[in-house]
Amino acid sequence: MTMRINTTLQESLLQKRSEAVLFLVVCSILIFSDMSTWGKSFALILLCIFAAYQRLLQKPTPRIVQLIQFDKETWRWLVREPNKNKKISVSNGRLISVHGGWFVLVLHFESIEKNQVVTESWIIWRDQVDSHDWRRLIIIARFWANDSSKVNHS
Repeated sequence: MTMRINTTLQESLLQKRSEAVLFLVVCSILIFSDMSTWGKSFALILLCIFAAYQRLLQKPTPRIVQLIQFDKETWRWLVREPNKNKKISVSNGRLISVHGGWFVLVLHFESIEKNQVVTESWIIWRDQVDSHDWRRLIIIARFWANDSSKVNHS
């Protein structure tokens, strides 16, 4: 039995909230630590500078916008480039591993580009796909988990 995927991925609000919660947890740990006041202040300033860099100055990254499974070996993923013309690139390859959790999956693909094997990894958050496609992805992850040489569950 093959469960095929053909889904368009949305922006993830869950990802943004997770990043904000992680930032607040680290800030709380720093504030309530036994460090000196000077050390806490310095660490918090560095943390805020790093967060601002991540949000404001870092180059936007490409985002996967569509994932299609043709069969067990053949997948296609479309990636939107973050530049002004929002060019979409298409890649074909095979799924080589899946790492999963309750709210996020990391899919690792292998493709051949310009006569070289290229490995690409894409993070898919639970809120990027509808519930049916999420269940299909989880089933694929569990199915592949039976073959420990291909899949690692975290």
